[in-house]
Amino acid sequence: MNGYKSRIFEYHSKPGGVAASWERSGYLIDGGIHFLMGHRPGQNTFNLYRELGVDFSEIKDMGTYCRFIDQNSGYSLEVTRDLDLLAGQLKSLSADDAVIVDDLISIARDGRGVQMFGIRDAKTFHTSIP
Repeated sequence: MNGYKSRIFEYHSKPGGVAASWERSGYLIDGGIHFLMGHRPGQNTFNLYRELGVDFSEIKDMGTYCRFIDQNSGYSLEVTRDLDLLAGQLKSLSADDAVIVDDLISIARDGRGVQMFGIRDAKTFHTSIP
């Protein structure tokens, strides 16, 4: 198209990466792309997006990442940036799992501020592919 050679790196074993849907235990989980990670200045992928012509005026930060609704009971759980709220919701759903919930929230807190890999990382990744 424009003379550039390119490779596409997926976060999943199937084309589409995390933009996929699947069924589990009678539920349809839609993980389709609906947000753009690393879109703020100073983040690893920002310059790449800018070079690709991404219109940043249309991008808004997400407040709610996903919502789970039990259609039988009407119980709803929203996953947001508020990890304390999430912990409370999960524990109210299953108090017996409080230790597991605390572990999950601790892992999520440890991951805050971690950026997606940048161009240098992609080049390193590329050279490691046989």
